[in-house]
Amino acid sequence: MKQNLSKESQLLDKHKMSNCEDAYNIILHENGLPDAPFLHHHDYYEISFYLGKENGIYVIDQKECKVRQGDVILTGLFQSHMFKCARNEKHERFNIGLDPRILLSYSTQHANLLEIFDNINNQPIIRLDVWRFQKYMELIEKLLKLDMKYCRELGERSLIYQILAYLYEDSYKGRLSQPVNSKRIELLTMLVKYIETHLEEDISLDDLATMSNYSVTHISRIFKEETNSTLNHYILEKRLQKAKYLLSGTLPITEVAQQTGFNSYSHFYRVFKKSNGIGPEKWRWSNWQNRDV
Repeated sequence: MKQNLSKESQLLDKHKMSNCEDAYNIILHENGLPDAPFLHHHDYYEISFYLGKENGIYVIDQKECKVRQGDVILTGLFQSHMFKCARNEKHERFNIGLDPRILLSYSTQHANLLEIFDNINNQPIIRLDVWRFQKYMELIEKLLKLDMKYCRELGERSLIYQILAYLYEDSYKGRLSQPVNSKRIELLTMLVKYIETHLEEDISLDDLATMSNYSVTHISRIFKEETNSTLNHYILEKRLQKAKYLLSGTLPITEVAQQTGFNSYSHFYRVFKKSNGIGPEKWRWSNWQNRDV
């Protein structure tokens, strides 16, 4: 499932999503400006149900795909993508972000849910008729209206499980000439999770190799083959994304630098400005100004 990751594509992690959970997140793009009107990628899988009344354009790996109401758009790990629209009205989408762990845990001996995403480089869109799409709409409406105080996550997971079961059936094509290598995805998931939970620390490739019980050469090769990115570049992307999330709040900038693993404020400032064109102080001010508009 190697992806064609554009150099202009920006990493957006779970901090950018509402209703964020450890293994999944859900969001309805209904009104207002699109959250990410630029090429971006995630370190999780994404399923987008296009609900819009007007046809739209989805850009995946720099290729434009026309989408219409009833289409299901599948996006893989680290696959660059964006939806082209000035506003979400008439282009409504319902997105489910899925950590590979939830796909692995939900899979059975005869149904590997990672296979749903296996053909996305050739065919990222599942086109459904109105009757087949209706079964998804019923589950989406249940997700949006779920009224559970003490066990909401279990309710959400059960509905997502049903959606994945339907998708597996609807994407089934005799299955598959090239079976998904779950061990590679498990290793990739392990590396991503470790990096995410240790960003405050000085993460070395030796640390990742020791944690995963593989050699540095092996983990570097697998990560590069699956994501078209190096581990060191990905770690830097994660640090900068977390920094932007923290800068959106009121945490002192020196504390932001510490919590994102930069060994000094000057190093943080230099790297942040090189990546964003402005320093963290100006970025915070600009972000606050835009939020107030």
